[in-house]
Amino acid sequence: MSSFKIFGLLSVLVLSGCSATYQQVTDMSEFYKDKLSCETTYTQGYGLFGSKSYGDIGQKGPAQDCMLSKGYRFAQQ
Repeated sequence: MSSFKIFGLLSVLVLSGCSATYQQVTDMSEFYKDKLSCETTYTQGYGLFGSKSYGDIGQKGPAQDCMLSKGYRFAQQ
């Protein structure tokens, strides 16, 4: 399997994993812009080697609350 096919498959898995917790979104570019904004605004500090630990919209916390305040709702599972 070529590296391009593997990258494509991983991209699909990552993208579907990010949007799976929220209801169907019609404008994915707007969703990812809001996601990036919420995760970077609510940085949780710094890791062991000095890298930032960004908020996670998939877990309870301020980043998830930010997404909910923008009107996104969880999908029924």
